[in-house]
Amino acid sequence: MRSAANGAGETERSRTVQGRPNGREQPPSQARHNGQPEPARRGNQESAPSAGRYWSGLLFSQRRSAQSPPCGGTQTGVDVGAHHFCRFVGIANRDAIDEHESVTIICPAAPEHGRTLYNGRLFVGDRLLSESSMARHLLTPMTDLDIVAVLSRQTPHPVALIPLPVVRRGSAAIAPRIAALRADGVRDIIVDALDEADLLAIAATGVHLGVITGSAGLAGALGKVLHDRDLNDVDPPSVPAPAGPIAIFAGSCSQATLGQVAHAIECYPSYRLDPRSVENTTDLYPDALAWLAENLGTTPVLMYSSAPASERGPADATVAAELERMMGGLAAAAVAGGAHRIIVAGGETSGAVVDALGVKAVLVNAEMDTGVPWCSTVDTNPVTLLLKSGNFGKPDLLVRAATVAELG
Repeated sequence: MRSAANGAGETERSRTVQGRPNGREQPPSQARHNGQPEPARRGNQESAPSAGRYWSGLLFSQRRSAQSPPCGGTQTGVDVGAHHFCRFVGIANRDAIDEHESVTIICPAAPEHGRTLYNGRLFVGDRLLSESSMARHLLTPMTDLDIVAVLSRQTPHPVALIPLPVVRRGSAAIAPRIAALRADGVRDIIVDALDEADLLAIAATGVHLGVITGSAGLAGALGKVLHDRDLNDVDPPSVPAPAGPIAIFAGSCSQATLGQVAHAIECYPSYRLDPRSVENTTDLYPDALAWLAENLGTTPVLMYSSAPASERGPADATVAAELERMMGGLAAAAVAGGAHRIIVAGGETSGAVVDALGVKAVLVNAEMDTGVPWCSTVDTNPVTLLLKSGNFGKPDLLVRAATVAELG
């Protein structure tokens, strides 16, 4: 496989990253990071292929972190998502689909939340993610931030990068680069993005692809691209919040979640799962389950394992995984007990809850906070979920989510 060329003899995969662009060494148009997008960028977006009124594709959201274990050995979550898309449209597998649809672009950037991607490396603010607290995440430590390398270890398919200078030239440059990489046999294409304008250019270019992979940032950009091309604007209907018991589950130890949990503790009955209090972590579950059964009712309840570093034991991935599993079990017990509004703080905790509830698909409703939408399951006994990443949401998010009468 030939990596995407960037000048004479230089390849995207061989470039060395010294750091994110700063005021002394800015990439093209970096100045607009502090201002409005350039008008030319809008023109480039409009030149991308039209998606029509509806988008017939799949946005595969990255629930787990970049360092998550491979899905099924040598499969990324992208491979799994593409497999399900193929089944949805009646195609045997990813190898059998048209070469145009076999490619996916991948962009985990969410600039609104300080998450950016430059030269294939993830940043939080102006720091590499590997230099942030996520480097010490119990389940998914961020130690290797070369996303091309990380995905290459998880899939048999070639992976390549479209760097920021190409993205800054808009769809007119991104589209032919995707075509060239596709011709080289590349299937998974990482795309740099520092701001919302970059995401809009990526979304406008990739809107015709069958599978797009990204975080809330790319999802929002895709929604804007589709909305701008829809001539028939429709005001979304008001969706009433479900009646009945309400349960909140928090497993993230991020600063944002710790503040939200502290606020919720002041308002609602709460129960902490503290692994330091027992010899075996599994011993926490019976008492927690009994407390939930006794307290689930007319007042929202909070169950949490979130705690600052000073109130946690030594880092132990096995303990962390067991806590997440218990949170999922408690959420399932709450639903069985009549709760139809489940609020979850933490990405891994959200994954455990979704798995425990057997959720296969949801309808996405209005946002409660930026990047934190309400979701409703589509089975015969629907449950309304608020699933949030640890660092997302305002300080009172958990309390507001437990008290609103309408989802929005």
